[in-house]
Amino acid sequence: MTILTNSLAAAYYLMESLNSGRFSGKVIVIGGELNPEQQSISGALGEGVMSQFRVDKAFISVGGISLVRGISDYDLSEAAISRRMVEAASQTIVLADDSKLNKEAFMEICPLQRVHIIVSNAAPPREWGQMLKTYQASADPRAIMIIAQHRR
Repeated sequence: MTILTNSLAAAYYLMESLNSGRFSGKVIVIGGELNPEQQSISGALGEGVMSQFRVDKAFISVGGISLVRGISDYDLSEAAISRRMVEAASQTIVLADDSKLNKEAFMEICPLQRVHIIVSNAAPPREWGQMLKTYQASADPRAIMIIAQHRR
């Protein structure tokens, strides 16, 4: 397995996992400008590198998920690298806590139809019910969305 990441926290964890033998794949850190607040690397350099890859799955965190505006983020550079990751992936998995549901952030990443799975700590909002049924009944496998609920 090869993992591409722009997250310094993820890269550090993967390095520790490699050193301890818990993981034996490759780790590629996407280069670019350091964002200390996000503990990530983004920018034009990272976008250019990411556009050359094709991946099976993209795991992205977001600032907001809206039925109307789709997936979005507050940081321009983070949104741009996330957009490249979505474009490179066969499957998009969004990681978002309940504070992100029914929210619109500043910069669009992709329409909701490009998302395959949303992993959250909460069930989807009630008003999403019909939309989810429509996606799940669709013949297009890229339009199927599953909400995973974490129970404590």
